[in-house]
Amino acid sequence: MIEKLREQLHQLETELRFDGHSYPIGIEPFPRTLVGQGFFPGGDGLWRDDSSTALRQASPFDFPRNGIMFLGNDFGSLKGFSKLKLHENPPTWRNLRRRLTLAEVPGQFGFYTNAYLGLRSDRVALDKGIRHKDYEQLCSEFLSFQISTQDPRLIVVLGDRPLSLLRQTFPPINSSSSSSNDIYRIKCNASLIPILQVSHPYSDLGKSPIGIQREADLIRHAWSLASA
Repeated sequence: MIEKLREQLHQLETELRFDGHSYPIGIEPFPRTLVGQGFFPGGDGLWRDDSSTALRQASPFDFPRNGIMFLGNDFGSLKGFSKLKLHENPPTWRNLRRRLTLAEVPGQFGFYTNAYLGLRSDRVALDKGIRHKDYEQLCSEFLSFQISTQDPRLIVVLGDRPLSLLRQTFPPINSSSSSSNDIYRIKCNASLIPILQVSHPYSDLGKSPIGIQREADLIRHAWSLASA
């Protein structure tokens, strides 16, 4: 399935929609693919165990169809990506692992991917990114393909901007009757998929243990609803 996603991404990039380039000015294709843990498309988006041996596995788990899609914003800047070591486990992964451990949700149920494609060539990793209508459309098309391919039972959105693109791609169907107001649903492949928005895991660096537990509890509750 990862190969299917990469083939579709390659097809979109070779359409050269932006004056003969894959992306608009300020966005560059990935120069390589991470061997270890990494959100797709910089990595394969698959879960790995925490040992250094497992981080070197090429295919640690099967692609989790009908599992959870964890949807981040983007992979940040070209400069930041170039500094990553092949088997590095950055703070986003460490914090997300902690949330899932607290939520008692197995990480191999997840596919870890980004809403926005490419790497920002002229902006820092924490910037809000490129605002370009045709670029948004390109990312929306690929996001739709990703969701259709995985057909997840739950999408956990990490932050505000990926939620904005998701809403453009799949307008909300209805609000949940859950005590949490953060859950709504989209329709894809004739399925209603619940959507949960939480804060980006990087923000856990400034959270108290209670705040981190609250994020984990939201994930646990949403996954329980989706699995019922």
